[in-house]
Amino acid sequence: MDQTSKSQQDPTKDVVAVNSSRGSSLAIAPAPDNPIGLDVIDECLHNAWAYRDELLNAINIRVLALKSQRNLHASIHKLPVELLVYIFRLSLPAPRTGLYYMQILGTLLSVCKHWASMISAANSLWAVVTSPRSPEFLALSLEKLNSTCPLHIVCRGSSDEEFTRLLRQISPHIHRWETADIVMPQTEEGRQYLSAPAPRLRRLRLYIPPGTAGDEANSQPFDIFNGSADRLEEIKVSWACLPWDSPLLRGLRSLHLERCEAIQVSSMIDILNGCPDLVTLIVYNMAIIMDMQADPSKAVNMRRLETIQFTVAELEGIQEVINAFNAPNCKA
Repeated sequence: MDQTSKSQQDPTKDVVAVNSSRGSSLAIAPAPDNPIGLDVIDECLHNAWAYRDELLNAINIRVLALKSQRNLHASIHKLPVELLVYIFRLSLPAPRTGLYYMQILGTLLSVCKHWASMISAANSLWAVVTSPRSPEFLALSLEKLNSTCPLHIVCRGSSDEEFTRLLRQISPHIHRWETADIVMPQTEEGRQYLSAPAPRLRRLRLYIPPGTAGDEANSQPFDIFNGSADRLEEIKVSWACLPWDSPLLRGLRSLHLERCEAIQVSSMIDILNGCPDLVTLIVYNMAIIMDMQADPSKAVNMRRLETIQFTVAELEGIQEVINAFNAPNCKA
């Protein structure tokens, strides 16, 4: 019988021989040629499986090392770090998506060690603070709070207790908030954390905690940020209660009021007078109370208003509000 036939009959001996010739310290008993006890056979099988696992693990480690070396020669790694971080920023979804943003960032982190080190050092990519229900992402974001980058707060699904606990950590950085999708705190402690001005805030979505609609705490108007957010352009308020004369409701480009406390026609007209550049106006499922009749001769000229939606029961109140402004470029 030639050597090839022997190798095909007993490939284990060839593997052991090759391993021995490479100086491996792993010893494995060859399959017995003569019938012996089951205990010896089981031991041989155990050693064979152990050797196979060790060999596969060594191969996998070597393959990963080679892949890492090869990745370092990729053209993208020859780009400056600043440019790579800029590319990463373009590949990420809008910060307001919150958890989805952090999940995509996590995917980028797992590509290779080089990317992970760059992303970890780029504070601008860690500017999203998500719900306390996502502790792994929240911890990473809070580590970067000492940077000067704008912050995006996305905690819509949080309970009042969860959000108040988070506010203790992030409220000192309200001056850096650029967008906020948050619940309205019910407790005095929680509201105190949101009483500081938010000079960089551009977009606010405000809700009350789930299951608390109609609670006494939510029926009391609360002027969040003490009414000071000079750059605010877009606001959506659902169920929560703001003072209708709040400065937050002035100078807006988008206003969405949903299931809020009833508003008088005069207050609605005051808001429109204070938002001459308004593009979108939505009032959904809330009462507009008649307290005056609009003077069409004093109607506000709102040339940029493109979308108007009123879904309320009091048609008389709606009519008076509509009479208070002109929207020649309205599309819907």
